[in-house]
Amino acid sequence: MVAGPERHESFFLRAIAALADTDRRVLIAGCADYGMLELVHRAFVHGRFHPTVVDRCPLPLMMCAWYGAKTGLRVQTELADLAALGASDHRTGGEFDLVVTHSLLRYFDAASRRQLFENWFRLLRPGGRVVTVTRLETGPANAAVAENAEAFGRLARQRGAEANVDIDPGRLERWAVRFASAGVGEFHEVGTIADVVAGFESAGFDVATHDVISIDGMLSGDVAVPAAARSALYAEIEAVRP
Repeated sequence: MVAGPERHESFFLRAIAALADTDRRVLIAGCADYGMLELVHRAFVHGRFHPTVVDRCPLPLMMCAWYGAKTGLRVQTELADLAALGASDHRTGGEFDLVVTHSLLRYFDAASRRQLFENWFRLLRPGGRVVTVTRLETGPANAAVAENAEAFGRLARQRGAEANVDIDPGRLERWAVRFASAGVGEFHEVGTIADVVAGFESAGFDVATHDVISIDGMLSGDVAVPAAARSALYAEIEAVRP
């Protein structure tokens, strides 16, 4: 019911595998859980990588640390604001070969998104790249209202019953309603694919590939629940630091 990186698995695996032939330092920029880390781990099946996971919330960092302990992968975690990462004195730049992220750009308004791109450029070595996906909204990004959250909660209760989830149905529904309401006001439109490409290029990147794909989700596109697995258009982008 949530739009995770697995919906773009083939893109991520292909794009990351192109760099997975040797030791790489990888920045996973923002995460809801350990899903993005696990996907990168699979992409490096024939190579070694050294992941750093950054998020402003400690819970997903704890989950990534748990995944590292479970798999034997050494994971560095950092609690930080990605809009400021790379601009502080202790960062000399050129630390990473790869920045990977999923559905992060919509958390930043136009000004902070420019800063984000500039920080990524600073943190990457020459030849390093950003591999990312973002939803391209066609309507208001903050249109989630109470009835949409309640509908999401009812659907979660239904799906939980179908899957025999061992959670009280009422509690599951309340959790889902709270999840659906939590992102209201935090999301910003990123514009068209041309706008996203222009943002990377203005920070100095060369955009190597950019595709727009349509994904069918569990929810229709007009159900305005941020972060839900809705039907929508997505941009898949690879940007290279010259």
